[in-house]
Amino acid sequence: LIGTINGMIARLEGSFKRMAEFTADASHELKTPLCALRGEAELLLSKERAIGEYQEGMAHFIERFDHLNRMVNDLILLSKSDSSQVELNLVPLRLDLLVQDVANLFQVLAEQKNIGLNIDSRREMTVMGDKMRLQQLFTNLIDNAVKFTPDGGSIRIRAERDGDFAKVEVVDTGMGIPKEGHENIFNRFYRVDKSRSRETGGAGLGLSIADWIVRAHHGTIEVESELNRGSIFTVSLP
Repeated sequence: LIGTINGMIARLEGSFKRMAEFTADASHELKTPLCALRGEAELLLSKERAIGEYQEGMAHFIERFDHLNRMVNDLILLSKSDSSQVELNLVPLRLDLLVQDVANLFQVLAEQKNIGLNIDSRREMTVMGDKMRLQQLFTNLIDNAVKFTPDGGSIRIRAERDGDFAKVEVVDTGMGIPKEGHENIFNRFYRVDKSRSRETGGAGLGLSIADWIVRAHHGTIEVESELNRGSIFTVSLP
């Protein structure tokens, strides 16, 4: 009985600690762009300016607000997932076709950066999954690959069967992840390179959401990476 109670207290303590860390990180992540927006607004209003300057400033504000809105939506999703309030609409779906459709959306963006984006999903694979969430999962992974792969690099997306699992690999030749970051890469607000992540509009939530989606589908997600040599994200779903 003592062992059971101690275990329960330890789990509660860990839960409260994670909640406090999440609240502190979320507050920091929201405070920084809000302070920046206020500063830019004060600068814009500090003197008379041409209409074009005001229009340019407002367009920039809208872009920042869109980023904040995405962050808030991601935080709400993660909060609901913690309390098991997110319900999945599981139906049989062709994972190979879903991955191909998502990857095709990034072809133009990859071409603009002179990145080769190759898709290999020749085998038919059917899984029980929530279509919207799985689209979100692979959108996050491929979007990261495009963002952090330099001009002239390459990305390969491969979908294949592995026993009773459907396996999807997203392989890039990007900036890579140092070994000390492998254990933290799926933690909320974690960034390998904070300055570069901010430049690309990242809040450090995409991989946390990807990890939750995979676990909600009773699958696994793993990363193999070497700094400046690229990364391989592997998703396995039953």
